[in-house]
Amino acid sequence: MDEKDFLLLKTLYTEKNISRTAEILYISQPAITYRIQNLEKYFNTPIISRGKKGVEFTAEGECLVKLADQILYEIRKKKKKKKHGPSGSRYAEAGCFKQFRTISPARFAQTICKALPGC
Repeated sequence: MDEKDFLLLKTLYTEKNISRTAEILYISQPAITYRIQNLEKYFNTPIISRGKKGVEFTAEGECLVKLADQILYEIRKKKKKKKHGPSGSRYAEAGCFKQFRTISPARFAQTICKALPGC
């Protein structure tokens, strides 16, 4: 997953419509569908369901949206920090908890969902 996937999830959750999401993000509808399918494969769980009134998120999908919100916030914070580093210098940090490097994506998603309140 990358920043574009997080933004896609957040926008789709807000709009509840693939066509409007495609217009907002300047991405084709098939590209959005493809990315969603890849996310569903990656996490081994359905994220959305399509209905007559647009897109509805599953419980797991809603957890991913909450996670995407938090990650986008952290990314923006890091980018802002990178722009305004100490003494005008530029730096960035990246990291991963050791225990998350060895578990499957589905297990990782379950762990995150348990950690998020109201999920």
